[in-house]
Amino acid sequence: MQQKNHIVSLQHVNRKGYLKGTISALQRTTYLGFIPLKYYSDNNRFYVVLDQESDQWILKTKYDFSNKIRYGDEFTLQNKTYGLFLNSFPDELSETTSQGLMCLSTKPQWFFIQPTSLQLLSIEIDGTSIVRILNSQNKQALHSHQEKYFQSQVNQYKEVTSYSNRDDNDFWYIQQIQPPNEIVEAPVQQGDIVIIRNVYDIQYLSFTNDSVICKSPPQDENTPIFIDIIFDNDQYIDELTKVYLQQVGTNFCLDFNQTGDIVLNPYQQEPLRIIPLTREILMVGQPFYIQRNFKYLTRTDNEQLSLIEFPNIMSIWVIEQHIPK
Repeated sequence: MQQKNHIVSLQHVNRKGYLKGTISALQRTTYLGFIPLKYYSDNNRFYVVLDQESDQWILKTKYDFSNKIRYGDEFTLQNKTYGLFLNSFPDELSETTSQGLMCLSTKPQWFFIQPTSLQLLSIEIDGTSIVRILNSQNKQALHSHQEKYFQSQVNQYKEVTSYSNRDDNDFWYIQQIQPPNEIVEAPVQQGDIVIIRNVYDIQYLSFTNDSVICKSPPQDENTPIFIDIIFDNDQYIDELTKVYLQQVGTNFCLDFNQTGDIVLNPYQQEPLRIIPLTREILMVGQPFYIQRNFKYLTRTDNEQLSLIEFPNIMSIWVIEQHIPK
């Protein structure tokens, strides 16, 4: 599936400035203990700043099937002027506040808009929506504050960082300047092979050996899942459809043992129900529940899975990619 390109600007909610790209190379320092030894330019990374003037970014969503931006969407951010991508490096220190490093570089990284409630999943983001943007891999937030950079070529700008904690300096408006023209609808059908991820924090449902887990990106050979609808006359999946989720190659099914642990079983006893939340039938890119016996498959805090009676924000799943039969 092709990515969809949105032309956007990103405005900081508190500071009112805009995320802006530059081609000023990062100035780095080597130390002996606390003594600076050498200053040098990192010609592979460039400052990203907060400025009063708007700047344009190409927001490329992954497997998007709408001309709107939604909570839970995963995307790259490419500066439209310079063609460089927003990158997060949490293990390297930012210049002014020693938070994580946020900069521009030549290789794309994935980010996502984290939903904070179930209600947000049915809402499309507009220029008034307050969002928190996290890096998909390291879960660091795009962050800015009052402090400015030190280096002379950017010291008129406020610092932008990669932030591990959470506060109201993580909040942004995404103002869409130009949406993509084409809208593609992709219903999920019997026999499709799909990639399923958790909407809350980009963890993939993964069938590995005899267990079922959530795993961080990237995808691997254990993330493709086969959808088997019990009644062959059901072509599409709605809230009444009963399905098996099977490991590709073995056809072992997602199941639960006598102690309630989630396992892979060659003979699943009880089917699952897939419950679309925003559409009547299950579509790629649209959120849904996975239900068994009126309980909801949910990612837990330790990145494992469990069944719970009442769904929460970590009970929401989305099909990120599918291979039609």
